[in-house]
Amino acid sequence: QEDVMNGDSNLLIPTLYKFLKETQDTLYPLGLHAIGQKWTDDDLANTVSIILSHDFEVNGAKTNLLDQLSQYYYSADYDSLSPLKREFILNKSVIICKALIYWDIETVYDTMNIGTAEFSVSLNIAKGYIDLYNQCIGDELNSMIAALNGEYIHINIGGESVTVPQVIPTGANMFQDQSSELPTQDAWNYAKTLTLLTLADLNDTTEKIIMGIWCVETARDDGALVSTVLYLLGMEPVWHDSSSAGYDEEGLPTGKKVEDMPKVIALENLTRPDGWAKKRIDVTVITSGLFRDLYSSQALLIDNAFRLALARSYRTILNDQALKENEYWPQIEEALRSVMRSISYQDTSNESLEDNYVAKHWLEDCIYYLSLGYNSTDAGENAITRIFAPPNGDYGAGISKLASMSWTWNETDELSEFYIGRMGNMYSKYYWGETDPIVFMRALSNTDHIVVSRNTNQYGVLDNDDFFDYWGGLSMTVEYLSNKTPTMNVLMYANKDNAYLASFEKVFYNELNTRYLNPEWIKGMMNEGYSGSRYMSNKFLSNLWGWQVTRPSSVAESVWDDVYKT
Repeated sequence: QEDVMNGDSNLLIPTLYKFLKETQDTLYPLGLHAIGQKWTDDDLANTVSIILSHDFEVNGAKTNLLDQLSQYYYSADYDSLSPLKREFILNKSVIICKALIYWDIETVYDTMNIGTAEFSVSLNIAKGYIDLYNQCIGDELNSMIAALNGEYIHINIGGESVTVPQVIPTGANMFQDQSSELPTQDAWNYAKTLTLLTLADLNDTTEKIIMGIWCVETARDDGALVSTVLYLLGMEPVWHDSSSAGYDEEGLPTGKKVEDMPKVIALENLTRPDGWAKKRIDVTVITSGLFRDLYSSQALLIDNAFRLALARSYRTILNDQALKENEYWPQIEEALRSVMRSISYQDTSNESLEDNYVAKHWLEDCIYYLSLGYNSTDAGENAITRIFAPPNGDYGAGISKLASMSWTWNETDELSEFYIGRMGNMYSKYYWGETDPIVFMRALSNTDHIVVSRNTNQYGVLDNDDFFDYWGGLSMTVEYLSNKTPTMNVLMYANKDNAYLASFEKVFYNELNTRYLNPEWIKGMMNEGYSGSRYMSNKFLSNLWGWQVTRPSSVAESVWDDVYKT
């Protein structure tokens, strides 16, 4: 983009093509959902068309409606088409789905004259979803009335219907897998993709990453982001059979529960990009109050993973002759043994500190805490603690409230200091909610890489205050500590088959263009009356201001000009 702005005309067309394709691929909600409100034909056709744009199998081969139409009209896959041709295919897909609202499958099939088995399957799937969406209206009303009467509500899985269409018809009491079953084996396998994406724009000298993990996103991804932390550390969950999901026909349990202690992955087997040296990467985890409450077992799993990572260099530290000359050596040794006792000295080894950044940083941090006067036990525990969240029993980082009360502070350094005090609560097997801002500041030091996530099409980075409350506040605080704006990347995997990593700025501006500056999105909100207007004014503008406060380098002055003109 900088080259284009500097006048490199050869990059203009490819850059515009890329921008248009990314915009076309972005899904966004149109208007607000109201229980009992009938879908318009356009909304129904658009939604079903989106579902049919995702791959499904026909005779063992993957296909989707967009590819079928692209092959018919242009003899090419949809992804290879120009933006103009893609627009034609998108519109044609919606027209077909809309026709199925009024006509039977055979009539639409004969009219289109495409004549393939795959297209016939697409029409049948689309017709089925149209019927299910229409069923949602009555089911939601009936369930609401049943709930008010204290009656039973049938259950179903949760998720977004465009990516998890099994959730329709809606109106059910949603459930997720038990926390003791997360991460699932499928989530663990998928997290390999997320791990490689996380490291995609870094290099093998990266020693530490700060990762933000949401509670609701953990429920949606079955622990995939938790698994990503384990991959970075070089640890793998251990599952055992459980009757939690019932029994099969042979009477064997079909559930899988996760044990508290993961198992070690050898250095040579670590998941890393091609060409990378195989090293254990250190991670500081920032999470929410809800995650702390609902996924405490996952927090303890990660905490044990940190301890096991340290154990892999246990003998290296003990046998370091130069270290034994350090004035704090007796306390270092006791601190190390104290942490090892917490995992019964499991999997101790002699990995080099240059291959194990968890152990390297533990040693540096332990000496730091000892120099401040901490005793050996506390120094060792502080040095291995890497999970932080709001105070026990409380929620939110508090930055969203302060950002809206700009008359209460003069500069953002005050907000950073507040964030440190508010979020400097340690969560480990021995420190559950103890507050120590010094430990928190140390955990945020010596890195400028933040990775967060979005695995939903419904919510973005600007439509709720949690994102800037937690991650904007985090970015601001890391900058306060290091005098450098950290990189902030977002793992985008609402569509698991097309996951990607993007800078926060890219996600931010894409959301601006596809939603808040998009006339169609604005019309959808205006049709909602007061609720839509409130959403645009109270939520969007307040959240935009929140990012202006916490990460001002990401919000160009032109953004406010565009918002004003819109």
